[in-house]
Amino acid sequence: MLTKRYVSSGAEDNVKIFNEAAFQAFADPSKNKPLKVGLTDYMGGDGTVIRAATVGHGLDIFPEKFSVEAFFHHLVASGIEKPFRTVQLKFLFTQVPIYTALQFVYDPACSVNEISGRYSVLSDNQETLQNDLLTDVSRLSRARYDHLLEDHNLARELARTILGTNTHTSFVWKMNLFELARFVTHQRKFLRPNNLAHEFINQIESIASVAAPYSWSALMNPGKKLSLTYPRDEAIVDPELSPALWSPQETEREVVTAMEDDLFHSHHFLDNGRFQTVDYLGSDQAVVSAARISYGQGTIKKRESAALLRYLIRNAHTSPLEMAVIAVEEKNPFFSDPRQVGRHRTAAWGSFMDEVQLGSQFYLPSKDQLRQQDTTNRQGRAELYSDEVASDILKAMQAISKIQKDTANNLSHEISRLAKGVGFYTRTWRTFDANNNARFLALRLDEHAQWEVRQYAQQVFNAFRLHTPVIAQAFVDYTLETMCFSRLERKAIVDSRVLEGNVLDESSLANLSEREKNELKKKLGLLKP
Repeated sequence: MLTKRYVSSGAEDNVKIFNEAAFQAFADPSKNKPLKVGLTDYMGGDGTVIRAATVGHGLDIFPEKFSVEAFFHHLVASGIEKPFRTVQLKFLFTQVPIYTALQFVYDPACSVNEISGRYSVLSDNQETLQNDLLTDVSRLSRARYDHLLEDHNLARELARTILGTNTHTSFVWKMNLFELARFVTHQRKFLRPNNLAHEFINQIESIASVAAPYSWSALMNPGKKLSLTYPRDEAIVDPELSPALWSPQETEREVVTAMEDDLFHSHHFLDNGRFQTVDYLGSDQAVVSAARISYGQGTIKKRESAALLRYLIRNAHTSPLEMAVIAVEEKNPFFSDPRQVGRHRTAAWGSFMDEVQLGSQFYLPSKDQLRQQDTTNRQGRAELYSDEVASDILKAMQAISKIQKDTANNLSHEISRLAKGVGFYTRTWRTFDANNNARFLALRLDEHAQWEVRQYAQQVFNAFRLHTPVIAQAFVDYTLETMCFSRLERKAIVDSRVLEGNVLDESSLANLSEREKNELKKKLGLLKP
C-alpha cells in the first residue's frame, strides 16, 4: 500500500521476507520453517534521522557542501544521538532458549511482549546442542511437565518451574536504532564466544545495517566532525513546518488511513504555534498482536480485538501499548515545550542539532486568558482583567519582548538565547508510544495543567485518536474521565449505605461488560473480592 511515511528499501525487503514466511506457515503448516528473527515493522530510516537533526529543514540549510555519509558521522562524533531514536525496529524472535532470551527481554531500552508460561502451555521444543545428557534431562522434564498439566491440572505458573531454561520461547521486541547499536556493541563485548545469543545478535545487526545503512555505519564506526555553519535561530524556528522531504512510496507495513490523511498537515494552535505528525509505527491491531503473543496456545478465550484493548487499559497491562508509536514536529512556546512537556522523559525529543533555538516570534496570550493569580491555587488563574487593564498588560509584554529581541540580535547565537524570555517559540520533534502518550495526556489534559500546555496536549491527543482510535477511546473511558476512590472513601460509601438495598440499577449498567459489572460491585462492596 502507498504511504507518506519514510520508506527504507532495506527494511522493506526484510518485512517482505517475514510476511512471506508468515503466509507460508499459514498456507502449509507442514512446510513451516519459521524465521528465528524477523523484522515485522519499522519506523524511519536515514531520511528521518536527517529530518530530526535539522527539524525538517534538510541538509540544504547548511551553506557547506558535504556527503550524506559524512553528516551521519558528524552527528555521532558530536554526540548528537537523539535523531537516531526516530528509527525504531520491531522484531519477532522465535525458537529462542529461555536462558538466551535473558540477554534481550530485560534490556531497559527495549519494548517486549513474550509468551507467558502462566497464560499458555510452553513450547515442547528445547535446545539440546546434540548433547545426550542434556537431551535426556530435557525429555524427562517435558514429560513431567505434561503429566502435571494433563493428569493433575496443576496451575501452569507452577508446572512451568520444572522446565529447563533451554525451552524455546518467542517474543516481540522493539528498540530504537541508537539503543540497538549500544545493545549490539555491549553484547559483542560481554558474550562468550560459544553463547547462543550470538546467532540472534548477528541477525538483528544484519537487518539494522540495511534498514538505516548510513546511520548504522556511523553508530558502529564513528568518523570525524564537520565544520558546519548554523543559521540564526529565527531562520530555524520562524518558518512554517516543513512538508515531507520524500515522495509517497509503496510499503509492506500496515497502513492506517486516518493517519496517512493527516501526515505532514500543519495544525495551528497558540497563535504562531504549529503541530504535525510525520511518522507512525503500528496500530490498534499491532497492540492486539503483541498482547496475544503472551497467550500462545493457552486456554484463555480469544477476545474480540476492541474488547482485548479495553481490557488491557482497564487493568493496566500496558507493555503491549508500546508497540504503537507516533512521531510529531511542533513549534511551541519555550515555557510549554521543552520546559513542561520535556519533563515527560519517556517521550524522546530533540531540536536542531540538539540545541534549543528561540525564534523571533513571541507568544502573547489572548485577553480571555489574561487572568489574575488564583489566591488558593498557586499554579492557577482566577479573575479576568478589564479590557483596559488587559490591553495595558499586553502592551507591556510586547514592549519587553521587542527589547529582548533587539538585544538578542546584537549577540552571538548562544548568548542571544539568554536575552529572550521563555515566551519565544522554539521548534522540536517528539516520539510517543501509546503507553507513555496516555500517561502524558492524563497529566497535561487535566484541568489543573496550564492552559497553554493543554492546547498542545490536545494536538497530541488528536493524533493519538487518529492512530489508535480504540486505545484512545479506552484511555478516555478508563483514565482521562475516570475517578478513583481511596480506601477511606470507599469505606465511607459502603458504611453510609449510599446504595439503598445494596443493589445497583441494572439498567444503568447496560454499557458495561459482565466483567466490568462485577468489578464495579466489588469496588462498592457489593461482592466479595
